[in-house]
Amino acid sequence: MSKPPHLTKKDVERIVSNIKIPKSSPQCRFPSDVLKNMKKNANPKRALKLMKLNKFFLQEKCPFIHFAGITDSFGDSVIAGFWTSKQKRYPIDKLPNNIGIGDALILRLLFKAEYLSHFISKIIICDIKQLKCFNLRILYDEFKFLTSSGRVENVELKDTFVTSKKGEIISYENLLGLLPSLMYLKL
Repeated sequence: MSKPPHLTKKDVERIVSNIKIPKSSPQCRFPSDVLKNMKKNANPKRALKLMKLNKFFLQEKCPFIHFAGITDSFGDSVIAGFWTSKQKRYPIDKLPNNIGIGDALILRLLFKAEYLSHFISKIIICDIKQLKCFNLRILYDEFKFLTSSGRVENVELKDTFVTSKKGEIISYENLLGLLPSLMYLKL
């Protein structure tokens, strides 16, 4: 399976400039004012779902900040686009509230435990294929959210425990149920 060609910013701008956002609502049973209200008041996560349904719901401005490539965590920072020329470091206290993560996410012990929940709470869309956790204790609900796309193929949990809110360790069998596309697991 070959990788898709890398698009430059110029390529993306050329493609996006050809997209026409419909001004009128699609033909359906809902009144048009309800559809317009749905578009106007959708939170970023819902806006993305609506955009997948119909071109009418395309937003003028993207509802989230996309962290493409590998997103890594170090100390008190999150690095988007790790190992690329376009990597950007975000201090944990200055993270935007509308992060969309694609491709891969790496979480490490170097990332302070109290920052983990704070970072995950800022993510509105997590569409990763690879999740690597090193020397962490992560809540089951957080793990479930990070893998909710159903596209995660590669998981590495080195010295990592997934626990309930009460601190009970969740079995690997329960975690595997959250990973329908899993192809590689390293513990």
